[in-house]
Amino acid sequence: MTERPKITVLTVGTEAPEVLESLLESDAIDLSIVCFNLLDYELPPKVENAASQHYRDELQNALKIISPANYSLSDSLKNLLMENDRLTLSEEDLAIVNHVNQIEQNSQNLVMAYQILLEETKRQNISLIPLVDDEFQILAFKNKKYAPLRFYATQNELLKENPPPPPDKTKRKYDEKKLTIENLDDLETVKLGEKGKKAIQESDLIVIYPSDITSFGILVKAKELEKQIKKISTKIVLIWPFEVNRVASEVEHEIAETLNFGSTLDDLGKDIADLTDYIIIDKSDKEHVDNLREVGCHVLVSDLSENGDTKNPHLLETIFSVGNFNDLLDRDKSEVVATSSTEVTKSTNEGTGESNTPEQDIVLKKTISQLAESPEEAGEGKSAKKSSHVKDPLLEEILADPEESTSVQGTTTREVIVKDKKETNKLDRKPTSALSKSDDSSFGKLEEEDWVDAVKRGIESIFTHKNAPALEWLIAESKEDSDKEVQIAQTLLSNWISARTIKARRTGAETIFKLSEVGRETYLQVLTKQMLSAVFDGQEDVRRRLIQNLSVLTEIGPSLSEQLIRGLARQLSNPSDATPAIVEIAKLTIIQLVINSRKLSRVAIQVFLDILDKEPGSSAQIWNILTTFDAGSVAIELVTNFSIDKAEEIVRRANFLKLTGSVYTIITEVLNAWETGDKDAIAQSTGLILPEETLRKFDRLELARKVQKLKMVQLSALAESLGKDTETVERLVTELIVNDELKAEIKLIEEKMYIVAEENPNS
Repeated sequence: MTERPKITVLTVGTEAPEVLESLLESDAIDLSIVCFNLLDYELPPKVENAASQHYRDELQNALKIISPANYSLSDSLKNLLMENDRLTLSEEDLAIVNHVNQIEQNSQNLVMAYQILLEETKRQNISLIPLVDDEFQILAFKNKKYAPLRFYATQNELLKENPPPPPDKTKRKYDEKKLTIENLDDLETVKLGEKGKKAIQESDLIVIYPSDITSFGILVKAKELEKQIKKISTKIVLIWPFEVNRVASEVEHEIAETLNFGSTLDDLGKDIADLTDYIIIDKSDKEHVDNLREVGCHVLVSDLSENGDTKNPHLLETIFSVGNFNDLLDRDKSEVVATSSTEVTKSTNEGTGESNTPEQDIVLKKTISQLAESPEEAGEGKSAKKSSHVKDPLLEEILADPEESTSVQGTTTREVIVKDKKETNKLDRKPTSALSKSDDSSFGKLEEEDWVDAVKRGIESIFTHKNAPALEWLIAESKEDSDKEVQIAQTLLSNWISARTIKARRTGAETIFKLSEVGRETYLQVLTKQMLSAVFDGQEDVRRRLIQNLSVLTEIGPSLSEQLIRGLARQLSNPSDATPAIVEIAKLTIIQLVINSRKLSRVAIQVFLDILDKEPGSSAQIWNILTTFDAGSVAIELVTNFSIDKAEEIVRRANFLKLTGSVYTIITEVLNAWETGDKDAIAQSTGLILPEETLRKFDRLELARKVQKLKMVQLSALAESLGKDTETVERLVTELIVNDELKAEIKLIEEKMYIVAEENPNS
């Protein structure tokens, strides 16, 4: 490796990442420590006339590891600080807290304070940076008390002092008995600081190490921040130091519930899959790998405990393997790999008179160290099995046992290097500078090249380099011939399904959406056919990847996903000639496709309710699916899409629904509230905000109730009472009459327009 690799460690939590200690020992890397300072806080003094103390956990923990000998206290100062300390800190921690506060008081801003603290450590290859530049304090309120959120999370208590005035001078509104958290709106819009953003963008690898669930949940909750990190092309690996099936504490669970994020790894799996390229879990939790991969996580297994040793070689080896940092692997393994690669190179060049260039050596060594993805392969060094997505037989032999692969007959160095480059490009997020030059200003079929091969080459260059000319060529070819369009769609989808990184999945989704603008029906048909085939033919791996990839497509092209779900929901809801097992997988697939999107869930529910209306015989199977959705959402769609009579009929036909308990209760409560026009009762029963179209229909029905109550009313007078123009009210009334939601007619009486309600025969 010609330059020292750049590694950024994002500390997230109240304890220092163990991996820092090992990384700090290496002079062969440039290390950026980005401190997650969103949960830093200031406590009021415990004793009279004492100064407030800032608590910056990540910063203080990093300093304690980087330069522990720099901080000490005199006896007099120590006693004063201990008297004012709310957290019962050790003398060492008190010394660092005090020193950080002193530096901050004499600095112009937080970024400068970090820089001064770093300079004091006298470390040349380290950067110490706050994640955000602004001061930010998140407060928790309950029972007329308050505390900074991290204080409450770690100390399990609230302060007795009166809460500070809100920053905007408005009166706070919160439930005294339930936990309320302030500044969430600001949290969701906060952005990376300039130095933090630069460090992350320029790294060769980003390591996220959360030491407590609440801190990681806050990172997920900071939507704009998470969005910025996801856009960065560098590989991101998350180390999960907790037991997968750990039980959250009462406070952790309370905070997670209030902020609407999970308190376990299973809950957070989808967020982790979206944010990272790899997650490393402890070998003791290996049996949870399949569950995590179900939601799209690329899971690696390492020995995180290492008998309590903070300098963990297995963890470090796994991290370096993710980044392809061969030179940083432990000395013995480096020598083995170097020896074997040299011997292979010699054997392939025997009799040719050729020798490898330094660039060729780098490519060969880099490919040998490509990280395998199955749990048995991660962190196992030379005994690792080869990943299933590396196809080169030479590399299989080297990775199986480098010491035994001393020669490969019939293979030239040029062939090895070409194969290696192709495999490296597929796995690496960052293309080499040489390969980047292949992004030409034009793209087209080469002489004597088959058209299909040109398509494959174009799609590969889009995935690797986002080659705009290649995309333009594919669009032009799609417009030219419908058969070509189908072939392009099938090839593109195949590449997308096999994509392994966030960047590749997103690039594929963007490409599919752009090409679908040329022929949307083609892409809907190909995507539908692939998903149905994956479900009915038992292609479980393809099914999981498609579900994961379609969630990315929904972010980029929601309209395309909505159309796709309308077709898939109908075809998967009640498959004919399918075994019970396939029927259950089809049902599971629908739920997994839509569960994380309110809009897609509504689309699926609408499809199922339409089937119930038009195909009464399918009632049992459709309700079997509908009861997996939120009952309030189902009830809202019922009253939005059908008249109250039709909605009640659909529910009445499902006699068994009464056995579902809360589902039936909520649906009937909503139907009753809708019929009486009690909007607040609907909100209370469902706990949901009513969609726009539901509110519009509610307003129309309110108009109908008013007409029925008045029996006869002049159109202009009704419009004036509603604050609307006469034409709008006339249109609304006409819609109500046509939709059979109002039994009335519009009459001209003495040259004035009246709405006359019909007599209700049941009244």
